[in-house]
Amino acid sequence: MSGWHLLLGGVALVGIAAALYGLNRLGLWLEDRGWLYYRRRRPSSSPLSMWVAMQQYMEPGVKHVREAGQESKEEDHQASKERLVSGLLACLEADPVNPEHVRLYLAAAQEASWDCEQLYADAVRVHLAARPERSAQMPTLEDVMPD
Repeated sequence: MSGWHLLLGGVALVGIAAALYGLNRLGLWLEDRGWLYYRRRRPSSSPLSMWVAMQQYMEPGVKHVREAGQESKEEDHQASKERLVSGLLACLEADPVNPEHVRLYLAAAQEASWDCEQLYADAVRVHLAARPERSAQMPTLEDVMPD
């Protein structure tokens, strides 16, 4: 190999290094203007999100499942409380009232960090408003309070 080949190889290496440095600076400049995600910032979504519209077209039922899953927790919390109250009222409607069934509902309310004393008092009040003659059959709070 002659000296010209070595000199040409060295110039090529310096040129490649300069080109890579220039591309790096170009990428950073584009990133600063928000035109490109390069090194400093990460994208807020994945590249797979571009296929969501295609999936919605191919499987329209998936959208409904996702929307149902995004129901707010407050609505879910309120629905759980309404189900628990309706079950408690059904227990109070039984003749005779089974304190163990009422205790199970109050334990579920206590587990969900609800005020089970207030819940029981409200349920008894609602039940007795509809059927005041059953006031003697209602168990006391001490009889049904969970441990």
